[in-house]
Amino acid sequence: TGTLLPDMETMVSLTGSVGLSAIGFVLPGLFFLKLQPPSPGEVAAGGGTSTGGSTSAASVEEGEHERRILESAALATTIRAKETGERCARRWDTLVAWLLVFTGIVGGAFGLVASCQQLANGDAS
Repeated sequence: TGTLLPDMETMVSLTGSVGLSAIGFVLPGLFFLKLQPPSPGEVAAGGGTSTGGSTSAASVEEGEHERRILESAALATTIRAKETGERCARRWDTLVAWLLVFTGIVGGAFGLVASCQQLANGDAS
């Protein structure tokens, strides 16, 4: 009888090269990319900072008005710095996830090629 796979070692190597790379690398990366929560910028479309209620310039002393402006500017700077840090961390996480996927695909392909070469050469050792 003719068999497609002449021995158990070849079958295990083919299964392992595809299965391990998919389970260990590709699927975790894809799950991370799919389950990643939306960024704060995507959730709050255009949400700016507000300084509170509206007050007329006549009712607020000039020093109080300047203090509010400086507090608003400091708050806006802090928020921008935090959002920039979050975006940077998010980009690194996404890059690592794509590298996992790429590594799994390349590793699986190399494993398949090695298994097929072993099968073609008949080097079952």
